[in-house]
Amino acid sequence: MAGLHGRHRLTQLYEVPANGVGTPIQVGAGFAPAWSPDEQSLVAERDGNLWLFNPATQKSLQLTNQSGWQWGKAVFAPMAVG
Repeated sequence: MAGLHGRHRLTQLYEVPANGVGTPIQVGAGFAPAWSPDEQSLVAERDGNLWLFNPATQKSLQLTNQSGWQWGKAVFAPMAVG
């Protein structure tokens, strides 16, 4: 589960166990997060670009490098077959 903390568009993202047991893990700054289908990573907007976060390793990867773009809520889509 991803949580948001802050009043600004850019917020701190946390992974919080769904059962409420354990310590929340700060993932990083971002906006409008979406979990991957395997629930191992999430994508969010940060500084006008899309970033992929891995809470287990606490690493992030910048996916886009665009200035002045406005992304909507990111979602994962299944790969096309065929």
